[in-house]
Amino acid sequence: MKKIACSIIATSLLITPMTAWAEKTETAENVSDLVGTGIVTSEEKSSYHLVDNMLVFYNNKKINIEQPAAIADGRTLLPMRVFFDGIGYEVGWNEQTKVATVYKEKMVITIRTESGDVYINDKLIALDVSPQLINNRIYVPLRFLSETLGCQVDYSHDGKNHMVKIKGNEPETTMLANGTITKIKNRLTNLAEPEDARSNPNFLNWYYHHTDYFQDDDGYLYQVNTVSDYLDLRKIDPPNATVQTQRYQLSSKYPAIVDIRRNRDSVDVVLKPEKDDNRYAGVGKPSSDYILATLDIAFGRAYLYSSRSTETIVNISTTDGSVKGTFYNDQYGYVLDMVECSFDVEEIDYAIADNGNYGFLLDNYLLIIDPQKGDILLQEKISDFFTQGSIDFINGEFVISGIEESILSMREGFYTAVYSKDGIMQHSYSDKTSKLKDHKAMNVLDRYTADGNLYVLLETYYDNYLLVYDVDEDIAITTELPYQYDQFIPSDDGMKLFMKAPDAFYLQKVQ
Repeated sequence: MKKIACSIIATSLLITPMTAWAEKTETAENVSDLVGTGIVTSEEKSSYHLVDNMLVFYNNKKINIEQPAAIADGRTLLPMRVFFDGIGYEVGWNEQTKVATVYKEKMVITIRTESGDVYINDKLIALDVSPQLINNRIYVPLRFLSETLGCQVDYSHDGKNHMVKIKGNEPETTMLANGTITKIKNRLTNLAEPEDARSNPNFLNWYYHHTDYFQDDDGYLYQVNTVSDYLDLRKIDPPNATVQTQRYQLSSKYPAIVDIRRNRDSVDVVLKPEKDDNRYAGVGKPSSDYILATLDIAFGRAYLYSSRSTETIVNISTTDGSVKGTFYNDQYGYVLDMVECSFDVEEIDYAIADNGNYGFLLDNYLLIIDPQKGDILLQEKISDFFTQGSIDFINGEFVISGIEESILSMREGFYTAVYSKDGIMQHSYSDKTSKLKDHKAMNVLDRYTADGNLYVLLETYYDNYLLVYDVDEDIAITTELPYQYDQFIPSDDGMKLFMKAPDAFYLQKVQ
């Protein structure tokens, strides 16, 4: 292999024996379709060779050049859109002005087809060979592409194919899948676990829930961490290829991050400084010793109390990333004390209806009560094999969802059931993933509710899926995802699918 710099690639290709190329020579004799473009005119009658056996690699990734490369005036040219799409850059075309645009972080490449001029950040660039319009596609000199990217080029020939290997710096931000997926280079380093972390009573809760993410109004990605008694806020800044860090003192040690909620111009990072207590189900803990009602439930006797919960909220501006302060939000409601139940409930969730009724999901049992009267409205088992359950109040109804994993009954998948606020079944317990071929090791990674729908991120043994459940219609749409997304994060443009890989972050808007 012979290593050459971008500045001499054209010369090396020029002196290569032309008999080695699988070439097709064409001359634009009929230029009626090209007149007026500025790239090729009727007077120029550009002569070029089409090359079918050229392989192009960018950072060891093969670029699928659907159209052949071309040789014009001794210079190698590649189809512009295919090349830039292949390396993950955003390409735009304005049909009215006949202008092609390529976006690369702070660089904007503009090709004006009517004049043949090329601009970088509005500065006119001199080229020894102008872009060519070949078979109604814009071709740009390889030398220009390489030098524009600030890269190095290797050229080799194995007797059958000609290979051009371009090595350049990976962009900080890359748009994939026609701009629907954003890839951001991961410049973060992992934080070390403090020496006293494992001795904290809230360690396990903190260990699994001490990192989360959000995007600000300008699209910058933030990582939020709680470490010991401070909040570590790290802003990933692709244009400057940096990570900016600020720390904020907390009033407690090792709080878990429960949620990040998006507001109009800020986000609320909700913290939980205490470990989970499966003795209680509902809002916080009892606010007094007075028992409102005694309920006989499937697990034994439960006591209903008035209760209070205090959320610790760190408010962060989404305009400049500054921490505005810590606030404490008191919530009042009801809680079940299950101290006299026959065994511990492992999975607990609850939801509150707009009329004040409570729906509890206790492992695989559903309990709906009227706390003001102390009455049980519904109590039933969802399924013997129901797990990873959740209950939400959506469009005036309680929505139960979770994983059914019964090998004996051949029921595996993501199931839902819907009940009215008074405990009347609206939609029966049914599989919403029955059309998927892959049900093995199904797991719920994340979920949220919006616009009357339940959005669920699922993983199976082989793939990840986005499931959108329309509660009113009792219909779910499941879409296979291109990456192994593991959570939803809030942004200025709604919720986004998110994945952290060792080398990059991937974000995709939820459709």
